[in-house]
Amino acid sequence: MPEPLSPEQLDQIHNDLFAGRKINAIKLYREATNVGLKEAKDAVEAMADELYQRSPERFTRDPKAKGYGRDVRDDRLGRCCDDHLDLLTHPPLGGLLLRSI
Repeated sequence: MPEPLSPEQLDQIHNDLFAGRKINAIKLYREATNVGLKEAKDAVEAMADELYQRSPERFTRDPKAKGYGRDVRDDRLGRCCDDHLDLLTHPPLGGLLLRSI
């Protein structure tokens, strides 16, 4: 049985979900409740669905959208965003970018 979340932990998980940081929210949930990865993922996704139903305007994007919660890092540029993944996987450019890294 999961340990109960404190109001501070719940606020941090909610803030991560609103900002599109689902993976971090799952990590926080796991640390706070001592549950496994699958159980934490299911709980956080259910939490995100419920929050989205109540306050969709607080989300940076729809939690059901493709790529929600994905944190893609380009360490050479020191940036973090999904646009980099799109550039790397775009067929005409992808091969050139991947060869240059």
